[in-house]
Amino acid sequence: MTSRTVQIHLNRHCNLACAHCYSQSGPREREQLDPDDVIRFLDEARAQGYSNVAFSGGEPFLYPHFETVLDSAEALGMRRLVVTNGTVLMGGRERLIDRFDMIAVSVDGPEDIHNQLRRSPTAYARMCKGLEMLRVMRSGNDAPFGIAH
Repeated sequence: MTSRTVQIHLNRHCNLACAHCYSQSGPREREQLDPDDVIRFLDEARAQGYSNVAFSGGEPFLYPHFETVLDSAEALGMRRLVVTNGTVLMGGRERLIDRFDMIAVSVDGPEDIHNQLRRSPTAYARMCKGLEMLRVMRSGNDAPFGIAH
């Protein structure tokens, strides 16, 4: 039997305003899904045979109800995946890192290109700090992390 994945864009709020953002997310955007709706959706998806849930956004780690939604996905036995820009994984959010079966960090290329596309002169350096933290936290862990390029 094949593994089925449902993708959930939790919010449009993001700390970056990337030139190539397909969801028109950014620092000023506040649109987000109601956590009760997300939990109901996860229940329905699981009942229909979806075993994986992939979270993105905006920046999913800025979604204020992320932990609640993760609790629900975990209770349903779903594999949890997330795509992040990697710049906001510190400041208490690192406690969520071990809750994922796969974490992908978006990288757009070398520092100059990445920063230009992310419209931030510090995006690359902050993303590298996030990647280093993931490398340390995930070393010896069966749950990998990767690069979305």
